[in-house]
Amino acid sequence: MVWEVYPGQYVKVRKYDDPLQGDCDSCICLAGLCSMGWTNSTFYDTTPTVKIGSYNYYTIYFWPNAVRKTVRVSERLCVESGQLRFASSKEPDELWPSIYEKAYAAFIKANHSSTTVDTFTMSTTPFGKNGKVTMEELTKLPYADPLISAIPDTYDVPDVYTFISQRSPGGKTAKPMIAWTPDGGSTGGITADHTYSVLGVVPADNYIVLRDPRRGAPEPTANVLTTKVVTLGGVNLDLKVLNDGIFALHKDAFANLFYKLAWTP
Repeated sequence: MVWEVYPGQYVKVRKYDDPLQGDCDSCICLAGLCSMGWTNSTFYDTTPTVKIGSYNYYTIYFWPNAVRKTVRVSERLCVESGQLRFASSKEPDELWPSIYEKAYAAFIKANHSSTTVDTFTMSTTPFGKNGKVTMEELTKLPYADPLISAIPDTYDVPDVYTFISQRSPGGKTAKPMIAWTPDGGSTGGITADHTYSVLGVVPADNYIVLRDPRRGAPEPTANVLTTKVVTLGGVNLDLKVLNDGIFALHKDAFANLFYKLAWTP
């Protein structure tokens, strides 16, 4: 494993299906980035790069308690056997998920403060399990993280499907939303203690559309809709494709298998 300048570019357009999780336990961060790109592909524009020594450094802002912190990380990424070890992009020439994950890891290691770093040990970064905190730090928006089992009573809705649907015009979530599973064994192809992006709902079909950020992860085969192309807010998603991490899970399975939902008004 070496730190090196990996071929590619740090683009400004961030597509929801770019971020892929590698060997870091950073699923909340990567799922959050996907949801941010899903609801606003220009959610963040880089400031001009800064040359420090031999390398370019990228500037990214995080927002603990809505206070801006500036993180600068070098262009060097962790490479093993010629491949990016940690986050990567579905597009082979794009590096924004890799740089963003590196910056967030540096931010965490600096006790959620501003920092400038070149290389450090990323594999042991305690990314944490609090989706509310992560989403607030990524977006500067206030988040709630209700128990999914409590959503019907808390928000006076029949079920979590209705709750998500009310926040998804045209079936597409209007603001970044994520959901995660409890500890324990994986069930029905849904990974335990893992975070997924919530993309919206299939109108009238009682399915919730999710994206798993893990690179190369198999999609679940139980309680999923795999027979159609659905259109969420003008975006076509082909659910017949079974290797892109995007799937539609029946609302009852979602309610039974997921633990919490992070959303913002």
